[in-house]
Amino acid sequence: MVELQDAETALTEQATHDALTGLPNRGLLFDRTNQALFQAKRSGLCTALLFVDLDEFKQVNDTRGHAAGDAVLQTVANRLAALLRPMDTVARIGGDEFVVLAPDIASELDAIHLSERIITELFRRPDRTADDDRFAASIGITVSGGGRGTADILLHEADTAMYQAKALGGGRAEVFDAALGRRIRERSGAQRMLQTALDESRISVHYQPILDLATGSVAGFEALARMTGRDGSIELPAAFIPVAEDSGLVVQLGAQVLAIACQQACRWPATGRGGHALTAAVNVSPRQFASGDLTVLLRETLEQTGLDPARLQLELTETAIVGLQPDVLEQLGLIADLGVQIGLDDFGTGNASLTHLRRLPLTFVKLEQTFVGEIGTGTGDEWSSPQRSTWPPTWDCDRSPRASRRALNSPACPRSAATRARATCSPGRCRRATSRRRWRDLPGEPATEARTARRGGSAGPRARAMPAGRPCRA
Repeated sequence: MVELQDAETALTEQATHDALTGLPNRGLLFDRTNQALFQAKRSGLCTALLFVDLDEFKQVNDTRGHAAGDAVLQTVANRLAALLRPMDTVARIGGDEFVVLAPDIASELDAIHLSERIITELFRRPDRTADDDRFAASIGITVSGGGRGTADILLHEADTAMYQAKALGGGRAEVFDAALGRRIRERSGAQRMLQTALDESRISVHYQPILDLATGSVAGFEALARMTGRDGSIELPAAFIPVAEDSGLVVQLGAQVLAIACQQACRWPATGRGGHALTAAVNVSPRQFASGDLTVLLRETLEQTGLDPARLQLELTETAIVGLQPDVLEQLGLIADLGVQIGLDDFGTGNASLTHLRRLPLTFVKLEQTFVGEIGTGTGDEWSSPQRSTWPPTWDCDRSPRASRRALNSPACPRSAATRARATCSPGRCRRATSRRRWRDLPGEPATEARTARRGGSAGPRARAMPAGRPCRA
């Protein structure tokens, strides 16, 4: 009889508790939360749920193995349990996700103070000789007054607030409120809209000319993603790129933009007026590297479209290379082996240094506008730099863009050369430039023509779209 009772107890324990940490699981958490809400209707007190998610936990599993990851989860579980009152509950609901139930609290402020203690305790290092016991966490808080809601509703609200904490950089707590819920719903709507546009092939590509500053001719085009609404309206990147990055849809979006740009580049002449190959530049997101499929995607796209790999340029952001993860370096090496040109976009906006650049197989670097400085005659059409300076730049060799180019043996390209004076003076330091003031974006269909009006290389009149059926030329 005793053995039978012990067996039933063991089965109940297995059904209601997490096997790794011994903490209550999702089912037991829901039961206790609903009980707390029922009691709160009588007492009038508040009930809080705190959703605790470890930051960068995936790296622990990837770099130190799953056994080390399990040990981290057990340590975190013990620290959380040690912080709580006897009436509180801490549950593990999956992966590196923990939820704290704090019933019978006076106000939201009590829940905030508890979250601060959790963040501090998890990041505390008991053994000063080891960094492995320090953990950063993002926490989402929701508070129910008088028994409002259900366990499912509160968990969803706390989860929403936790993702907001992560979006703000992690290592912090955020409280759910009506405004946050509204923003999340808007973000979800934007995500659904983007997914539908991807499914219905309503992503198009416009192009920004890239000028050869020595000749004034067009050396290539930068591909710019556009989303077309069902009503025919055109959405600019600012309306959907952040959503794509946050949701991971940027991987699918990037694949479509790459395919379109390669297909359309095949219809351009192979060389421009200056005798150089006309290139198509496509931006690459860090998430595309994280997917691990970028090299395969490039190889398949080039084979399917027949585009010469030398005419394709991939533009990386500094975010993609800071940290120089081994897998990123390996992917870049494989991409360079395909013959594709690799460049760094907006160098100077992030934390990339010459040390980063020397280790990368770059063929060009685009300089952030403040590196270009301010030049011109004061006629009013100059690009306005937030950091006033003169051209040529006067930085020391080990800090200047010119030194960067020498170290890499790569051409440097100012992000924007908006005036004739800048375009004339820039060749001493840079070979090419994009000009967003003097050129408008060109739609990819019909094919485009971009030309300069005068000999001598000054940026000419606006590019115009060609009638359908005519080949593009530069």
